[in-house]
Amino acid sequence: MKYIVNIFLKINKDIKDFENYENNIQYWKNYCENKKDYKYILITNDNWREYVDNKYYDFIDNLRFIWNRIDFIRYCCVNKYGNNATYIDLDYMPIKDPQSYIENNNIIICSWWCEKENKFKIGNGMFKLPRALSQKLIDYSIEEYHKKLKIKVYDNWIKRFMFQTTGAYMFVRFCKMNKLNYTPNQDDYFYTRKPTNAWKNDFK
Repeated sequence: MKYIVNIFLKINKDIKDFENYENNIQYWKNYCENKKDYKYILITNDNWREYVDNKYYDFIDNLRFIWNRIDFIRYCCVNKYGNNATYIDLDYMPIKDPQSYIENNNIIICSWWCEKENKFKIGNGMFKLPRALSQKLIDYSIEEYHKKLKIKVYDNWIKRFMFQTTGAYMFVRFCKMNKLNYTPNQDDYFYTRKPTNAWKNDFK
């Protein structure tokens, strides 16, 4: 069985308040219904425990920000299903059937175009990892979270705290440590819409 995984934990807006989120959810539901051996998972505030090992419940419940939870829960879900699961942000719009992209890559790591540096860079908006690697990612994120929690400057650097502990900066470091790079040809299958940056509303 292959799994397509989205996540939406409500903060201060409903899913209908984000452009194309409902359309993308419906797309992936239909996609999985029409594919043999595919299943769609939408992780929400109500069901996330179904996709997380219970040994992580307390850690998740006590994470500093909900956006830490959103990051960490997706790592746990991919770990539960190994590289049979592909996590995809709701900002990612498929432009053609990605079945071959998903099935022919044992590891998927997304990329984004950095205009400032004029190059593609690693992101965590879409990924698929073998269970051994996703477990290492979970362990590393927990380690970084506890380490940064003890550093006083992060009392005020709250956005950076999120990025450095469970978010994109931590993910990029992990990939570099494990000699992982972004997967080629992503743009042949996905259109990455302008990020909603909804997390910024959590840090006023």
